[in-house]
Amino acid sequence: MNKTAETKLEDAFGAARSYLHAIRLAAAGMKNERDVCAFDLLAESVERELNRAQAITDTMMEERHAE
Repeated sequence: MNKTAETKLEDAFGAARSYLHAIRLAAAGMKNERDVCAFDLLAESVERELNRAQAITDTMMEERHAE
């Protein structure tokens, strides 16, 4: 993966984490508890998948740099 691709990938992860933050802020401002719970569950799922994708990406980059 060249430097440009790595930078684009990190930018994409950063953007996704910003969207996740916005989801959490939206949930915090809701009055209906069911809606808050639904958004919290969504945010948790998104965070879990982002962390998984980040771990896979980190492993791929480490393997690439080890070559």
